[in-house]
Order: sequence, then C-alpha cells, then structure tokens
Amino acid sequence: MIQHHFDLDATYDEYKGKGYQIQLGETCNPENDVQLMTSAVSQTASESDTGAVERVLDGLEKNKRNLMN
Repeated sequence: MIQHHFDLDATYDEYKGKGYQIQLGETCNPENDVQLMTSAVSQTASESDTGAVERVLDGLEKNKRNLMN
C-alpha cells in the first residue's frame, strides 16, 4: 500500500508502520573507542526482513574481499 503521493516507494506494514526500515551492521569491540556502522540494507516497510542478516553478512564479506585485493 502506497503511503504518500510524493513518495511512491513508501509502504505500510501493520506491525512496523509506514515508510521504510533499515538493517545496520556495526563494529562491536569493547576495546574500540568508537563503534562504526559497517553496512546498511534499506527496505520498504512491507518487505520481510527475514533475509536481511544474510544480505548484511554478504556485503561485509564482499567488502572484506575488496579490501584484501
């Protein structure tokens, strides 16, 4: 269901509400002074986030390979 005539991609989910959702990956080492976001997967509100973790992990692996080359 479209939520706004100016944003045709914004959708609605009964549980999450209207708009978008984002899945974030971040560093998480207690020895780091700063934790950084390392990946982001954006989705409409109506998309299932079931596969989001796999997409985040795939992106991290791809970035790791690119850094090593």
